[in-house]
Amino acid sequence: MDQARLIETLEIFSARICHDLVGPVGAISNGVELLSEGGMSGDPEVIALIADSARGASRRLQFFRSAFGAGNTVSGGQPIEGARALAMDYFADGRVRIAWPVPGSALETRADRRTVRLLLNLLLVAADCLPRGGTVSVDALPAPDGGLAVTIRAEGTQARIVDEQRAILTAPAPAASDAPPPSPRAVPAWLASILCALAAATLAVEEADGAVAFALRLPARA
Repeated sequence: MDQARLIETLEIFSARICHDLVGPVGAISNGVELLSEGGMSGDPEVIALIADSARGASRRLQFFRSAFGAGNTVSGGQPIEGARALAMDYFADGRVRIAWPVPGSALETRADRRTVRLLLNLLLVAADCLPRGGTVSVDALPAPDGGLAVTIRAEGTQARIVDEQRAILTAPAPAASDAPPPSPRAVPAWLASILCALAAATLAVEEADGAVAFALRLPARA
Protein backbone atom coordinates (compact mmCIF):
# COMPACT_ATOMS: atom_id res chain seq x y z
CA MET A 1 0.00 0.00 0.00
CA ASP A 2 1.49 3.38 -0.98
CA GLN A 3 1.68 6.33 1.41
CA ALA A 4 -1.26 8.23 -0.08
CA ARG A 5 -3.57 5.21 0.14
CA LEU A 6 -2.35 4.44 3.67
CA ILE A 7 -3.14 8.00 4.78
CA GLU A 8 -6.56 7.82 3.15
CA THR A 9 -7.33 4.59 5.01
CA LEU A 10 -6.22 6.05 8.33
CA GLU A 11 -8.32 9.14 7.69
CA ILE A 12 -11.44 7.04 7.25
CA PHE A 13 -10.85 5.05 10.44
CA SER A 14 -9.98 8.13 12.49
CA ALA A 15 -12.96 10.09 11.23
CA ARG A 16 -15.31 7.21 12.03
CA ILE A 17 -13.99 6.84 15.57
CA CYS A 18 -14.24 10.57 16.26
CA HIS A 19 -17.70 10.75 14.68
CA ASP A 20 -18.99 7.89 16.82
CA LEU A 21 -17.62 9.44 20.01
CA VAL A 22 -18.75 13.02 19.43
CA GLY A 23 -22.43 12.08 19.76
CA PRO A 24 -22.25 10.43 23.21
CA VAL A 25 -19.93 13.11 24.56
CA GLY A 26 -22.31 15.80 23.30
CA ALA A 27 -25.23 13.98 24.90
CA ILE A 28 -23.46 14.01 28.28
CA SER A 29 -22.85 17.73 27.97
CA ASN A 30 -26.49 18.37 27.02
CA GLY A 31 -27.71 16.19 29.88
CA VAL A 32 -25.65 18.07 32.43
CA GLU A 33 -26.95 21.36 31.04
CA LEU A 34 -30.53 20.16 31.43
CA LEU A 35 -29.83 19.10 35.01
CA SER A 36 -28.46 22.55 35.80
CA GLU A 37 -31.30 24.43 34.14
CA GLY A 38 -33.95 22.18 35.66
CA GLY A 39 -32.78 22.81 39.20
CA MET A 40 -32.50 19.10 39.96
CA SER A 41 -30.66 18.14 43.11
CA GLY A 42 -27.01 17.22 42.87
CA ASP A 43 -23.62 18.35 44.00
CA PRO A 44 -22.85 21.51 41.98
CA GLU A 45 -19.14 20.71 41.98
CA VAL A 46 -19.78 17.25 40.56
CA ILE A 47 -22.07 18.63 37.87
CA ALA A 48 -19.51 21.30 36.97
CA LEU A 49 -16.75 18.69 36.79
CA ILE A 50 -18.80 16.50 34.44
CA ALA A 51 -19.69 19.50 32.28
CA ASP A 52 -16.09 20.68 32.01
CA SER A 53 -14.88 17.17 31.21
CA ALA A 54 -17.50 16.72 28.50
CA ARG A 55 -16.66 20.07 26.91
CA GLY A 56 -12.95 19.24 27.01
CA ALA A 57 -13.52 15.84 25.43
CA SER A 58 -15.65 17.39 22.68
CA ARG A 59 -12.97 19.97 21.86
CA ARG A 60 -10.29 17.29 21.67
CA LEU A 61 -12.40 15.08 19.42
CA GLN A 62 -13.04 17.98 17.04
CA PHE A 63 -9.31 18.72 16.93
CA PHE A 64 -8.37 15.06 16.37
CA ARG A 65 -10.99 14.66 13.67
CA SER A 66 -9.37 17.43 11.66
CA ALA A 67 -5.77 16.44 12.48
CA PHE A 68 -6.07 12.71 11.86
CA GLY A 69 -9.33 12.04 10.07
CA ALA A 70 -11.20 12.91 6.93
CA GLY A 71 -13.52 15.22 8.82
CA ASN A 72 -14.64 18.57 7.48
CA THR A 73 -14.65 20.48 10.76
CA VAL A 74 -12.48 23.22 9.25
CA SER A 75 -13.99 23.26 5.77
CA GLY A 76 -15.36 26.41 4.25
CA GLY A 77 -14.00 29.68 3.01
CA GLN A 78 -11.40 30.13 5.76
CA PRO A 79 -9.88 26.74 6.66
CA ILE A 80 -6.87 28.20 8.49
CA GLU A 81 -9.05 30.38 10.69
CA GLY A 82 -11.07 27.27 11.48
CA ALA A 83 -7.89 25.37 12.34
CA ARG A 84 -6.76 28.25 14.55
CA ALA A 85 -10.08 28.16 16.42
CA LEU A 86 -9.73 24.41 16.96
CA ALA A 87 -6.19 24.87 18.27
CA MET A 88 -7.15 27.70 20.60
CA ASP A 89 -9.91 25.51 22.10
CA TYR A 90 -7.69 22.43 22.29
CA PHE A 91 -4.97 24.20 24.27
CA ALA A 92 -7.31 26.43 26.28
CA ASP A 93 -7.13 24.56 29.59
CA GLY A 94 -3.73 22.88 29.51
CA ARG A 95 -0.21 23.73 30.58
CA VAL A 96 0.68 24.70 27.00
CA ARG A 97 -0.49 28.07 25.71
CA ILE A 98 -0.82 28.92 22.04
CA ALA A 99 0.03 32.22 20.38
CA TRP A 100 -1.43 32.25 16.89
CA PRO A 101 -2.36 35.66 15.45
CA VAL A 102 -5.36 35.89 13.17
CA PRO A 103 -4.13 34.42 9.86
CA GLY A 104 -3.28 36.79 7.06
CA SER A 105 -4.39 36.47 3.47
CA ALA A 106 -1.16 34.71 2.47
CA LEU A 107 -1.82 31.72 4.69
CA GLU A 108 -5.51 31.56 3.86
CA THR A 109 -4.78 31.71 0.13
CA ARG A 110 -2.27 28.85 0.33
CA ALA A 111 -4.35 26.72 2.69
CA ASP A 112 -6.11 23.50 1.83
CA ARG A 113 -7.21 20.51 3.93
CA ARG A 114 -3.78 18.89 3.70
CA THR A 115 -2.06 22.10 4.86
CA VAL A 116 -4.45 22.35 7.79
CA ARG A 117 -3.81 18.78 8.86
CA LEU A 118 -0.07 19.27 8.54
CA LEU A 119 -0.17 22.34 10.78
CA LEU A 120 -2.39 20.67 13.39
CA ASN A 121 -0.07 17.66 13.63
CA LEU A 122 2.98 19.91 13.96
CA LEU A 123 1.20 21.75 16.78
CA LEU A 124 0.83 18.42 18.61
CA VAL A 125 4.53 17.68 18.11
CA ALA A 126 5.45 21.17 19.33
CA ALA A 127 3.28 20.82 22.43
CA ASP A 128 4.94 17.49 23.18
CA CYS A 129 8.29 19.34 23.29
CA LEU A 130 7.12 21.16 26.44
CA PRO A 131 7.02 18.66 29.34
CA ARG A 132 6.78 21.50 31.88
CA GLY A 133 4.48 23.68 29.82
CA GLY A 134 5.19 26.79 27.83
CA THR A 135 4.06 28.55 24.67
CA VAL A 136 3.60 27.34 21.12
CA SER A 137 3.60 30.18 18.59
CA VAL A 138 2.66 30.15 14.91
CA ASP A 139 3.99 32.63 12.35
CA ALA A 140 3.45 32.58 8.60
CA LEU A 141 4.92 34.80 5.88
CA PRO A 142 4.86 34.70 2.08
CA ALA A 143 8.07 33.25 0.64
CA PRO A 144 9.95 34.98 -2.22
CA ASP A 145 9.18 32.09 -4.57
CA GLY A 146 5.44 32.49 -4.08
CA GLY A 147 5.21 29.77 -1.47
CA LEU A 148 4.72 30.11 2.25
CA ALA A 149 7.10 30.04 5.21
CA VAL A 150 5.54 28.86 8.46
CA THR A 151 7.37 28.65 11.77
CA ILE A 152 5.92 26.79 14.74
CA ARG A 153 7.99 27.44 17.85
CA ALA A 154 7.76 25.73 21.24
CA GLU A 155 9.30 27.68 24.13
CA GLY A 156 9.45 26.62 27.76
CA THR A 157 11.51 25.12 30.55
CA GLN A 158 13.43 22.03 29.40
CA ALA A 159 11.93 22.24 25.92
CA ARG A 160 13.20 19.40 23.76
CA ILE A 161 11.92 17.21 20.96
CA VAL A 162 11.48 13.51 21.65
CA ASP A 163 14.20 11.44 19.95
CA GLU A 164 11.79 9.34 17.90
CA GLN A 165 9.94 12.43 16.68
CA ARG A 166 13.21 14.11 15.71
CA ALA A 167 14.32 11.03 13.77
CA ILE A 168 11.04 10.91 11.87
CA LEU A 169 10.92 14.60 11.00
CA THR A 170 14.57 14.88 9.98
CA ALA A 171 14.70 11.69 7.90
CA PRO A 172 15.48 12.32 4.20
CA ALA A 173 12.21 10.59 3.24
CA PRO A 174 9.14 9.26 5.06
CA ALA A 175 9.35 5.71 6.32
CA ALA A 176 8.23 3.05 3.85
CA SER A 177 4.67 1.84 4.24
CA ASP A 178 5.91 -1.59 5.31
CA ALA A 179 8.24 -0.18 8.00
CA PRO A 180 7.45 -0.80 11.69
CA PRO A 181 4.75 1.59 12.92
CA PRO A 182 5.73 4.54 15.11
CA SER A 183 4.93 4.63 18.80
CA PRO A 184 1.58 6.27 19.66
CA ARG A 185 3.41 9.34 20.90
CA ALA A 186 5.18 9.76 17.54
CA VAL A 187 2.09 9.39 15.33
CA PRO A 188 1.69 13.18 14.77
CA ALA A 189 5.34 13.44 13.67
CA TRP A 190 4.95 10.42 11.39
CA LEU A 191 1.80 11.84 9.82
CA ALA A 192 3.35 15.30 9.45
CA SER A 193 6.33 13.74 7.66
CA ILE A 194 4.11 12.02 5.12
CA LEU A 195 1.92 15.10 4.61
CA CYS A 196 5.05 17.19 4.00
CA ALA A 197 6.16 14.78 1.29
CA LEU A 198 2.73 14.72 -0.34
CA ALA A 199 2.66 18.52 -0.38
CA ALA A 200 6.22 18.78 -1.74
CA ALA A 201 7.03 20.83 1.35
CA THR A 202 10.22 20.91 3.39
CA LEU A 203 10.58 20.89 7.15
CA ALA A 204 13.58 21.76 9.31
CA VAL A 205 13.83 21.17 13.06
CA GLU A 206 15.87 23.79 14.92
CA GLU A 207 16.76 23.23 18.57
CA ALA A 208 18.10 25.79 21.03
CA ASP A 209 18.19 26.21 24.80
CA GLY A 210 14.57 26.30 25.94
CA ALA A 211 13.07 26.23 22.45
CA VAL A 212 12.34 23.98 19.50
CA ALA A 213 11.30 25.46 16.15
CA PHE A 214 9.75 23.75 13.15
CA ALA A 215 10.42 25.68 9.93
CA LEU A 216 7.94 24.60 7.28
CA ARG A 217 8.24 25.74 3.65
CA LEU A 218 5.25 25.19 1.42
CA PRO A 219 5.79 25.59 -2.33
CA ALA A 220 3.78 27.93 -4.50
CA ARG A 221 0.60 26.46 -5.90
CA ALA A 222 1.00 25.03 -9.39
